[in-house]
Amino acid sequence: MAHVNPNLLFNVLTCVSQSALSDGADEAVEMISYISTFLRYSLNNLRQSVTLADEVNNVKDYIYLQKMRLGSFLELHLQVDPSLSLSDIEFPWMILQPIVENCIVHAFESLPYPGKIDLQVSERNSTIQVTIHDNGCGIPPDKLEQLMHHSRGIPSMGGKEHLSIGLDNIRERLHAYFRGNVTFLIESQLMEGTTVTIQTPMRSIHESRNLLKE
Repeated sequence: MAHVNPNLLFNVLTCVSQSALSDGADEAVEMISYISTFLRYSLNNLRQSVTLADEVNNVKDYIYLQKMRLGSFLELHLQVDPSLSLSDIEFPWMILQPIVENCIVHAFESLPYPGKIDLQVSERNSTIQVTIHDNGCGIPPDKLEQLMHHSRGIPSMGGKEHLSIGLDNIRERLHAYFRGNVTFLIESQLMEGTTVTIQTPMRSIHESRNLLKE
């Protein structure tokens, strides 16, 4: 996809949407709208920062698209501290969606019951805390130890090394973005689920943009 002009993709999706609209296929139009929004955000990797609202909305778009495939097997529960204005909080791009994707790809594999993801955003002593919990199969203790010690490229069962690489990348980008002033914690119990907790400084997107203009 990196070799495809994004504008071409969006133009094609617009044409398909217009065709579906003329045919009265309202559900298809809605699906295409979500796909277009998700792609636009995912391909917009030139942006150094976004808002926490952008990140949360991207997760919601991603879950909508996954539910097209999984239906009622997948549930998202979103809880945001009402005192927070997520559109005013600066946050690095494409942090939350890959974690949620890990839940679906790894934690919910072969589950006999619906997969549930709880995404919570709250304020803790003037910091932002984001918690993503799933009710999936959990991470084996040895693999969890590997993840928490930044191990990379070590073979593991079932292709789980991809999980380690993905979470390592997120952790490294968070530490670089917040200059080490960040907490990234993974907790897990077999057949009880996994919780990823991110705690970062609270940054105003408006203050950061004003500093860039100076």
